[in-house]
Parts: sequence; C-alpha cells; structure tokens
Amino acid sequence: MLMKETPRLLYLISFTALVVSVACGGSGTQSAAGEKPPAASSSAAADSTVKAPDACAFFSRAELEKTVGWELREGESEDAPPGFSICDFETPPLMHVTRTFPNPALQSVGFSSLTINTHPSDPQRFAQFRQTLGAGAEEVPGIGDGAYFNGPDLLYVRVGKLGFSVRIYTNAGTDADRGRVREVMFTLGKMGAARRGFPVLLISSFPMPTRSGTRTT
Repeated sequence: MLMKETPRLLYLISFTALVVSVACGGSGTQSAAGEKPPAASSSAAADSTVKAPDACAFFSRAELEKTVGWELREGESEDAPPGFSICDFETPPLMHVTRTFPNPALQSVGFSSLTINTHPSDPQRFAQFRQTLGAGAEEVPGIGDGAYFNGPDLLYVRVGKLGFSVRIYTNAGTDADRGRVREVMFTLGKMGAARRGFPVLLISSFPMPTRSGTRTT
C-alpha cells in the first residue's frame, strides 16, 4: 500500500510546492546570490479573484470512466492551498467492480488511478513551472493556450488564467503501453481545454517520445 501511495503523495507535494513557489515570484530554482527574484505583485493581485474549478467536478466520473475504460470510485479531494483543487479517482478492487467497458484504452497497463489538479495560472508562471521540470517537459500543440507533457504520465494545460494537470498511475513498461497512456492523457487534455471555452485543434496522432521511462511503483 505504501509503495502505491508514495508516488502519488510525492507528486501532490512537489506539484503544489512548485506552483506556489512560482505564484510567489520564484522559478522553482535557487536564485543566484544577491539576485532579486522577479516581482509578482501584479500577477498575484490579478489572480486573487481567480478560483480554480473543483477538480472533482472538472470531469464527470462518467467521462473519466469512458476515456480510461475502467470503473472509478467517486473523486476524493486532497488537501490543497487556497484557490487550488486536487482530486484523486481510484479504481475499486476487482471483487467490487460492477461495470465494464468495451475495448478499454488502458487494459494492459496496470491502471490504478488518476489525479486531476486545477489552479490559477498565467503565461509567465506556466513557462516558469515548465522550466523546473527540465528538458523532459515536451510541448504539446493544439491543447488550450499551452500544454506540455512530462512523460510518461503527466500532462499540464493552461487555458487563460486557469491551469489543470492530469496524472495517470500505471505500470506501463513498453513503448506501446506508454503510448496508450499518452493518448488517454491528451484526450483528457483536449476535453478539459474545450470546456474552458478555448478552441482545440484536431490532431490525429502524436509522435512518441524518443526517451523511455516507467513509473516507480
């Protein structure tokens, strides 16, 4: 149980800490000695009236189940700073599954849960947070006002002054399985961006990343 929960807890802690740091004017990295961090009063003031939507209601459970092809429990809210919202959707134990779906997208990847995170954002902070992720953050065209993928299982999207992320927990160990997880995340990213009132470009396929990686379980 601890091994399953540890990656989720690390994600929630690191993601929230980094976004809060960027929101306060930092870049998520240590400033050079004597270097004054960029002022954030204007963006902070602008975002004081921005409230992120409830992450547990951002997608309906039916939408998530149809997309991932698995029955999910009701979303469970996680602790988050004011203005932020985090929700975790887990699969029930097999003995308690009551619904199945034809041709489930994540049938072979050991899917266990997904986490939705919603929060205030803007172009500067979105770009700064991407820098904290390093070279592994891959730009994804055609989703909202900006999106990047931090493989193998994280997608970040910005639409206006709001941002959201999707993380899917699996044990995908092959390029084909990681590709399935990737496509599901991009589908959810386009769905979320569209409901925020932004046009979504139709992209038939996405190139697989050259590097490979697996989620620690």
